[in-house]
Amino acid sequence: MTVGDYKTQKTREIVNDAISQLCNMGFAPDHAASFLVLQSMIRIEDRQMRKDAAAMAAREAEDTVD
Repeated sequence: MTVGDYKTQKTREIVNDAISQLCNMGFAPDHAASFLVLQSMIRIEDRQMRKDAAAMAAREAEDTVD
């Protein structure tokens, strides 16, 4: 496993755990994920990075294959 693969796997585990905790508080899974996206976006201080992240989120939202 490469370092990149390890970081991706650990990040996925952290996000899944956060979504699970929010669901335990009463959020529906999609609402929990959306809440994490929004909370993350407001924490990005670098303006260009925030714009890039928003553009990526917009591209994912337009993806017609789920």
